Amino acid sequence: MTMRAQSMTYSLPRTVICVEVDAVKEVTYAGPYAAYAQELLGLTVPQADQYNAYIKEIRMSAKVEADLQATRYTAPAKVSGDLLRMSSLGLVSFGSAAEGESARWSFAADAPGADFNGKGITSQTMTIQKTEYKDVKTDTSVVRVAFQKDVTVGKSLEQKAQEAARMILRAREEKFKITIGDTDATFSGEALGAAIRELTRVEQEYLVLFTGYTVSTPQTQSFEVIPVKGTDSYDVFRLSDSEGLLAAEAKGGKPYYMDVIPSKMGAVEGEDAAKASKGQAGIVYRIPSVCSVTLGTGTTPLIDTRIPVYQMGVESLYITK
Repeated sequence: MTMRAQSMTYSLPRTVICVEVDAVKEVTYAGPYAAYAQELLGLTVPQADQYNAYIKEIRMSAKVEADLQATRYTAPAKVSGDLLRMSSLGLVSFGSAAEGESARWSFAADAPGADFNGKGITSQTMTIQKTEYKDVKTDTSVVRVAFQKDVTVGKSLEQKAQEAARMILRAREEKFKITIGDTDATFSGEALGAAIRELTRVEQEYLVLFTGYTVSTPQTQSFEVIPVKGTDSYDVFRLSDSEGLLAAEAKGGKPYYMDVIPSKMGAVEGEDAAKASKGQAGIVYRIPSVCSVTLGTGTTPLIDTRIPVYQMGVESLYITK
């Protein structure tokens, strides 16, 4: 509230529509042996990293703050009691400070890159025999003699995939044999369950090298829309498969829109507030318009509700004596 000589100033309220979105961003990392999954295991799996984002929940609410961009009004100090009473009804906002809840922004850390280290227990190298030659000196001549030498070399990607596939098939075979009792050892009770669980763990550890795995990252972000007379549609936010929730002005992603359609209001008897305020002591206040508010993408509405919006309504005058 700003005090002047025998008068004070006030602002009218405006409505801010708040949208809070919970989304999930998913990254599916292709396995390093994905190219061999069909050939070795008969599986159809992603051959490259894939991205997907979807909305889990949307919440919409409204808050009221002082409309400091609109005209500020002066009222005689003697009507302070009326002003205070009208403020309690949400019709007038005082002072120079905007009021209302602050927006909440929350971002989860991005998922780390693909990590297949430690998956599977096959070695990265193998030992092969290589034929080499050496010269052997005899009493009469020098003879070239062949000999075998063990050499350690790195395995190719295909060799690693073949070895992993053999481990998967072996684990499945052993599980089947244990289940039907076709083994040298006898398993029963907890021992049977433990053996099956261990073979399943080994199978899954190797299988992920072919199928890859998915990491889900939750996101929560708040957006605000301040309706303006003469504008019915607003860009609220975007949803990108690779980046998740984005601001409305960002590039890429699927846009989500809000439509705010004010209802028709009955005519005010007599002069409007602007004219009536001339030469008359009184308090200007806003009567909100109950607006139809929809939020969605394309032609698909996700939320359809009604919200009173002050700045889309009309201004009137409370006459003081």
